Amino acid sequence: MSLKLTPALSQEFELVEPDKIWNVGGEPTRVAIRQATNGDDMARNRLFALVAKEYGADDSVKYTSTLSIDDVHCKEAYLVLASCNVETAGGKALIKFKNDKVDMSEFEFADAWGQLPREYAEAIVEFIGVVNPHWTPEGKS
Repeated sequence: MSLKLTPALSQEFELVEPDKIWNVGGEPTRVAIRQATNGDDMARNRLFALVAKEYGADDSVKYTSTLSIDDVHCKEAYLVLASCNVETAGGKALIKFKNDKVDMSEFEFADAWGQLPREYAEAIVEFIGVVNPHWTPEGKS
């Protein structure tokens, strides 16, 4: 029998530690992270195509990029975030979703992502690595 594509697996996480730091009461902050598809990997890998490699006269190699680790993390979150219950001060969803995918432009998402307190962004990035270990510095597990 040949491959039958099914929806990507996802896993839900509670952001317990950031909620403690920010004294969030009531319903805990939650996110769901999808397992990256090959298309997600391709989109993420295009970020690294922007890296320039230069060879020095002494056989040294220098890599130059305008890409920051925050750019990588934002892109990863854009690609695999399936749900998030963070709300704006006005009570609206900070990030919009449709069919377990972000339903905003990448620019709109980057603006929303930038509004998160660092502790929340870092926790989400950590959970992205749990579901997609090949995106971590340690690679596949």
